[in-house]
Amino acid sequence: MLPPRMVRRLALIGCAVALLATAMTIVFGVETKGAARWISIAGNRIQPSEFLKPCFALTTAWLLARQRNDSGFKGH
Repeated sequence: MLPPRMVRRLALIGCAVALLATAMTIVFGVETKGAARWISIAGNRIQPSEFLKPCFALTTAWLLARQRNDSGFKGH
C-alpha cells in the first residue's frame, strides 16, 4: 500500500518512461507475428504500450480530479 502521492509520482514517471519506450519501437522495434511494436530487452520482448495504459489512466484521473477541486489548476 503506497500513499497517494507516491502512486501519482510512480504513474507520472511510468508514463514518461513508457511513452519514451513506445517511441523507441519506431527505431528499435522487433517484429513479432508481423507487428513491430515490441522491444527486446535482455532476451525478453515487451510491448511498452501495455505499461503506458495504466500509467496514463492514473495520471489523467489525478489531473482531472485536481482540476475539479482547484479551479485555478489547468488540468482540464
